[in-house]
Amino acid sequence: MEVFELDGLPIEAVQRIRQLADILKNDKGGALKMIDELIDEIKWDLAFNNSQNAIDKLAEEALVEIEAGYAEPMDLNKL
Repeated sequence: MEVFELDGLPIEAVQRIRQLADILKNDKGGALKMIDELIDEIKWDLAFNNSQNAIDKLAEEALVEIEAGYAEPMDLNKL
């Protein structure tokens, strides 16, 4: 069995990996479900982390439009 280094991982990830190892010893079905959940969480984390650059770019564009006078305060009564 290969040993993996857990240093540098978030505490929650280490706990989940240890839970998964315990489940694998006894219940293969439960382990597969947990693996699927971990994969989903990783996908969401990656999507969220990667979206920050897009959000930053949109914010910069908005500031440029405001400074150029192309934007005005939103009137919530007109919505």
